[in-house]
Amino acid sequence: ITLYITSKTKTTAFVKFDSMNLLFYTSTLLLLPLFSADLLPTSLTQWYSRADILHRHEYKHSFCAPKLTLGKDDRIPFWKYGGDSIATQDSLRIVPSIRSRQGYAWNDYKLTAQDWEIDVAFRVSGRLRQGADGMAIWLTEEQMRGGPVFGSSDVWNGIGIILDSFDNDVLKDNPKIQLVVNDGTRQYDHQLDGKIDELASCIKDYRNQPYVVRLKIIKADDVLQIWVHSGYSLNPGYADYDLCIQAPMTSFTLTEAYLGVTAATGGLSDDHDVMCFTVHSLTEREVGPNSEVNQGATSEDEAVRERVSKLYEEFDKEFSERRDQFKLNHPDTSDQYEMDEFEDSVESKLKLLLDRQETLLLEIMSTKRHVQTASVGTGGSDTDQLLKTVSRDIKNIEHRLNDAKQGSGIASESQAPLHDMNRQVRSLQSSFDDLRSNMDRVLTQLAVSISELGQKSASSNQPVDNVQCSGCVGFWSMLLLVVFQLLVFSCFFGCIKLKEHRSKKYF
Repeated sequence: ITLYITSKTKTTAFVKFDSMNLLFYTSTLLLLPLFSADLLPTSLTQWYSRADILHRHEYKHSFCAPKLTLGKDDRIPFWKYGGDSIATQDSLRIVPSIRSRQGYAWNDYKLTAQDWEIDVAFRVSGRLRQGADGMAIWLTEEQMRGGPVFGSSDVWNGIGIILDSFDNDVLKDNPKIQLVVNDGTRQYDHQLDGKIDELASCIKDYRNQPYVVRLKIIKADDVLQIWVHSGYSLNPGYADYDLCIQAPMTSFTLTEAYLGVTAATGGLSDDHDVMCFTVHSLTEREVGPNSEVNQGATSEDEAVRERVSKLYEEFDKEFSERRDQFKLNHPDTSDQYEMDEFEDSVESKLKLLLDRQETLLLEIMSTKRHVQTASVGTGGSDTDQLLKTVSRDIKNIEHRLNDAKQGSGIASESQAPLHDMNRQVRSLQSSFDDLRSNMDRVLTQLAVSISELGQKSASSNQPVDNVQCSGCVGFWSMLLLVVFQLLVFSCFFGCIKLKEHRSKKYF
């Protein structure tokens, strides 16, 4: 059966129906003008400029990059994925470009909102001109993990938005976006690309686009719209979306539905990546100064605001009274608690300087131990005199460090005024400069002493070539011993073979 549609401004078009769904499509065409007259917009700019629609983000039904996954197991909050799906921080790869693979991702909770909006940012890419099989977005009564229909079951109760990449019916209408409805009694026909259950469709080339392709699926007042951005710009505006599908949803009777995304590959393969899946529930509200709902909400908000303000004043007054009473009962400790609550910047600088002093003191003590160890096994008046000089310098450094530490501790305990603290910090910094120069001189003297010790040890020891070993075996003796052992082994094995040869019996 062919239905001809004529218009004054457009050329004649035709739509083919089979006998099984002729009644359904006829009722759809008759009811569509009634639903789309005033309820849904003709553009997304008009839709998002309406003040009577409240968009509430449903975070338990959404995921979006970046930081899409959490934990070491790369889990997605409130979602379960499996099959051949791979989740990363930047995207959820439902199925990779490998033949005969399936993947899925299903939400843990059912969507209970009657009117909703789903934004999907995805990418389908492959090396060949034609890809397979495709991807589907589901709102069903049950979760369907794995199956012949784009990684899902071929029988379901709910709706599916199918992105079919492969042309099974050879009508050259792929890739396309389908809106498919099933009540759980019919089986999806792959050979006909689901024409029996198809409610509406549009041809859109979403494969191998330069940027991410975006879908906006809006259901409001039993009408569903699908807007598509083809991926030709990086940051699209509302005017860059095209209306792909608009159909009544009177046959969709589910009040609660699971959200899911599945994909599959066949003889051909594509990468199916989902970057963002965002869900908003839609609530209609009345606006305007003369609307009863707005006046009731305004009066209720004012009453709540007055009650909260009164409670805040009462709590603030009670807190002030308790604070004053506590100060009267504890005059010695109240100021201390207030001072200990915050840390002064000068105090933090002093703590940092004290930590550096402790570190430097430990390093000096370690250097002193090394010098004393080196002085035990060496001799000579020059070396001893040098080590005494180094030890005396180290003691002077330690003495100055202790003085600086005591001075900083006294300053911290006395809580001197700010200018005194700054002066103390400057004096400590100058002392550290002196300590740094002294340490450089100590390290230089240590290097000289170590070199002198190395020269003395080299002059006192004999060269390695002149060392003689009385108990060592010479080269020729070792060679004769090896040859003798070889002869003994040869004779032994020869005797064994000769004995075996003589013991053989010939028949």
